[in-house]
Amino acid sequence: MEATLTHAATTLLTCAFRVLTLLRIAPPVPTPLPDRLAAIPEGSLDIDNGIYDDDSFDWWSDSCGLHHLNPEIYRRLRAADVGKVQGEKRRRRSGGGGGGGEKEDDEKEDDEEERYEVIGLDPSQRSIDVARSHAAAATATTAASGPGPLRIRYEVGSVYSLPLATSSIDAIICSDVLEHLYNLPLALSEMARVLKPGGVVTFDTINRTPLSYYLSIWVLQDVLRAMQADAHDHRMYVTPCEMRTGLVAAGLEPGPQRDLVGIRPSLHWPHVTLWRLLTGRAGFMSAVLTRFQLTSSLDISYLYCARKPLRQDEGARGPGR
Repeated sequence: MEATLTHAATTLLTCAFRVLTLLRIAPPVPTPLPDRLAAIPEGSLDIDNGIYDDDSFDWWSDSCGLHHLNPEIYRRLRAADVGKVQGEKRRRRSGGGGGGGEKEDDEKEDDEEERYEVIGLDPSQRSIDVARSHAAAATATTAASGPGPLRIRYEVGSVYSLPLATSSIDAIICSDVLEHLYNLPLALSEMARVLKPGGVVTFDTINRTPLSYYLSIWVLQDVLRAMQADAHDHRMYVTPCEMRTGLVAAGLEPGPQRDLVGIRPSLHWPHVTLWRLLTGRAGFMSAVLTRFQLTSSLDISYLYCARKPLRQDEGARGPGR
């Protein structure tokens, strides 16, 4: 029932935007790249990955609100059975994207079980500095009751050349990264290289659909200006089919179909949003969003995972069943 209602709602919304396009109120959906899995020349598209070094952007601010993604990403990592990865007792996780919140969530939850050494990587020095400050604040908050300081280290690094040893990582969280990459195959190959056999990579990204263009580009960036105008380029979004192809080519085994799930924002009622804005209790995004939640629809964003085979010949089997 939920799937039927979700499909009907997304179809209706997409049709409404297409009518606006026919009326020349909304722009047309951009033509996709010939091959999203081919290397794209840096700087050739309408996206500025340097905005994360700008003080005007803050993953954690009420005006952005993207930190609401962290809880769902973390729950999906837990569901991927990372604890079953073979290897040394002190396990290691690597994460990328944002200001470090999901990595801190990892460490705090694992206090009740086996603790992880967590490594946060990002090409933006400012993002790393923000992540370090949040980790320090989280450590101070839990110092009285927790088992000790969070075992997190943050480093500036590129996903195209990860500063990590081969087969050294149990799990990778790749959060809001893939839709920014000019060389997706190289990034996936690097993730496969650093994962231990049996290791898991879990990621969220934005699907390349008409609805994702209208909502994330036209509405959020162009009309409402809730994000910088060049924060995303729809042509760099990645479909689930492209991700499966890229994962297999990198030597990773995509998860079963049931692990491919959509993610969408839940919204406050209009009167609640208006009250939060008028009273100054929240910035625009936090006034509108309550949280992100899983859905059967893949029309906007989706979460998925893959595993590095225990043996090299396992990778030839393709997606998991």
